[in-house]
Order: sequence, then structure tokens, then C-alpha cells
Amino acid sequence: MSTVQPSGEGREIMFALVCGLLPFEDQNTQALFQKILHARYCPPSKLPAECRTLISKNREFDPTKHNTVV
Repeated sequence: MSTVQPSGEGREIMFALVCGLLPFEDQNTQALFQKILHARYCPPSKLPAECRTLISKNREFDPTKHNTVV
């Protein structure tokens, strides 16, 4: 059995699939770039706590702190 850890675009794709919107949006290009560079996004408050936790943990830059899927 192997494990899979979302990384790179996988985190943003998971966010889009779970939330139904893109994680990074801003009218200002420089502000948008900073949000992407620093992974600054928050899941919508309407999401269940489990989904919010999943998304938050996968925002970590350290892959050892990511959730895994078995």
C-alpha cells in the first residue's frame, strides 16, 4: 500500500474541488502574486471543520506535516 501527499498544484486543485472556487483571487496582480507565493488563502467558513482542517494542513510548506491518503 502506498501513500500520496498533495503538493504543489495538488493543494490548489484540492481546494478548488472541495470549495468550488479558486484559492487565489485579487484584482491587484502584485497582491495576487504575494498570495500565491506565500500560500495565503483560507477555506470558506461554510465548509465542515474536517474539510477546513484538511485544507489547512495541506497548506504547510513542510511535506512531512501534510495529511496522507492511503
